[in-house]
Amino acid sequence: MPTGSGDDKLRDIDKAYLDKHKIGPMFETLLSNMVQHQPQDPLQYIIDSVEFNAEYAKQDPATGLPEHRKAKLLDVFRLIDKEGRGRISYQNLQVCVVARCQPPSQLQCGAA
Repeated sequence: MPTGSGDDKLRDIDKAYLDKHKIGPMFETLLSNMVQHQPQDPLQYIIDSVEFNAEYAKQDPATGLPEHRKAKLLDVFRLIDKEGRGRISYQNLQVCVVARCQPPSQLQCGAA
């Protein structure tokens, strides 16, 4: 038995697995999207792309936050900023952080 045949068999098994699960095209698409969008946080972009999809993984160029997280963060900010001033006090933030175990619909962020 030639010494290379065991390696060839393993290579064939590996290739069959990669082909079956379309790993090659997935990475090609991922890398192409990364080059196109050039996210500030490439690792988070990869995680969000694999977990969700490339559209969901897009990051805000100014903040580097994934768009879906930025939207959620803005929702929380609006809960705290009841007067709509565009800013919150540290005290209001502390009150809301302490209350974070409550569902968002029950979150009571008091004005300071």
